[in-house]
Amino acid sequence: CACACDMTSRAGQRLASVAALAAIFLLIVLIAVLWVGRGAQLFSPATSTSTITYERPLPGDAEGPDPDLPQPQPQPQLVELVRPVKTSPPPLHETDLLYGGDVRPVPDPEGPPQPLLRHHSGHFRHKMATIWDPHPQYEFSAFGQVFHLQLAHDSGFVLPDIKVTHVWENTSKLEQLGLRADGCFYSGKVLDDPQSSVAVSLCHGMTGHIRTSNGSYFIEPVEEWQGHTAMLLHRFYKVPTLPSLLSPPLASQRPRPHDDIVGEDDYPEESTSSHRRKRSSTQQEYNIEIMVVADRKMAEYHGAEFKSYVLTLMSIVALIYKDASIGNPINIAVVKLFVLQDVELAKRHYNEVGISAAEMLRKFCAWQQKHNDANDDSKNHHDSALLLTRENICRNPSGTHAKCETLGLAELGTMCDQTSSCALVQDNGLSAAFTIAHELGHVMNMPHDDDIKCEQYSGTRHAHRVMSRMLDHNTYPWSWSECSRHFITEFLEGGYGECLLDRPGTNQLGDMSTRKQPGEDFTEDRQCELVYGRGSKIC
Repeated sequence: CACACDMTSRAGQRLASVAALAAIFLLIVLIAVLWVGRGAQLFSPATSTSTITYERPLPGDAEGPDPDLPQPQPQPQLVELVRPVKTSPPPLHETDLLYGGDVRPVPDPEGPPQPLLRHHSGHFRHKMATIWDPHPQYEFSAFGQVFHLQLAHDSGFVLPDIKVTHVWENTSKLEQLGLRADGCFYSGKVLDDPQSSVAVSLCHGMTGHIRTSNGSYFIEPVEEWQGHTAMLLHRFYKVPTLPSLLSPPLASQRPRPHDDIVGEDDYPEESTSSHRRKRSSTQQEYNIEIMVVADRKMAEYHGAEFKSYVLTLMSIVALIYKDASIGNPINIAVVKLFVLQDVELAKRHYNEVGISAAEMLRKFCAWQQKHNDANDDSKNHHDSALLLTRENICRNPSGTHAKCETLGLAELGTMCDQTSSCALVQDNGLSAAFTIAHELGHVMNMPHDDDIKCEQYSGTRHAHRVMSRMLDHNTYPWSWSECSRHFITEFLEGGYGECLLDRPGTNQLGDMSTRKQPGEDFTEDRQCELVYGRGSKIC
């Protein structure tokens, strides 16, 4: 009996040990299951999104913010990565082959009729291309909608043979090689959105601005262009908030229309005031010939893309000035492009955090006058000069009360005054296009929309238009307020824009209404030779 009890006790101990081990094993398994489940929840596809939201610097600062420029407080900006796909456009002419037109294969006399084939000339244009699609279309999806861009070649804002002139104190050098300035730029609309506007460069990717009825966006490539057939990844983002206020314009010594002319409604139609001219039934077209100048710091920052970048900015500016809300037919024409290599317009003095914007503008105005031919018909004449800088420009650069939030500065109502028709703009990326349009607005006598002179125009003070002090995601930077429309009309009709009545560079830009589209002067065989080499022909 004692032996039996001893065996029973041992068996019980063994069972208890097995049970304990089993319990420990089950506990380990349970812990592992819970851990894996928690990890799966953290990385569940249900919590992911294709929309990328992250903190980013100002547009254009792809390699990090410039330490010398005032930086905004970081804020999330909605960004999506897209691949614009070029869709085959309709043929320009019945015989057009290289712009996506119909190509007929070699007919077989004994066989059935062959279907038409489509030719695709590549998603984006090469910078040195002689000809390319004049009417490309693109499509991509972002922010829950489909963007179908309908574009047309648009080079009316720049001389076709413009080159960069590098300037030193005692010499200058003309840059002979570079992209074809008249080839890269396109403007257009978003399909089924009559309020939309598009201004982009299509060389080696899509860079520019897209406005729709419910948003304002920038687009720029984030991948290197590899060839015609490659679809590039692009960054597509809403216009960011710029915390800097645009400075009030400097007072001009020149008599201005609003100083000696009352509003249009206060004069009878038959007024004989010497300051006003009755508007003719046919509007006169105005052409602003602009010399664009960049300092060395800006040119070095953009490197090989400098010329393309500057002209992309100006293509956006040109389309802003074509918006119907301005009330006058105004064309922007870039007639000169300069880089200041060792010409120092302003210095940063001891204990100063930046450069005085007023001093820089004053010295630039004096410099540009020396490089302007007074003869309005001369190829070396410009109506206004623009300085782009990467310097930290300030209203007050010194002391404990330094104010360096300035984005641009200009003198009010100085267009056609050769001594002071100039503007200063800080380059901070593609948003600088809106600053340029804003400062040129001051030169054309437009005050800020919240100025006391604009109080009588309903809705102006609550609308964010081109002449608003602040640019943010609520701004409509393509539209002009009623106040802006009034003052620029008064300025032009008062005879202060006489220098704008001639065509740019003695008609160097040509008449855009009658200019032939690229390809119209090229036969089918000549187009083939340009693409495939001498001797190539249509079979």
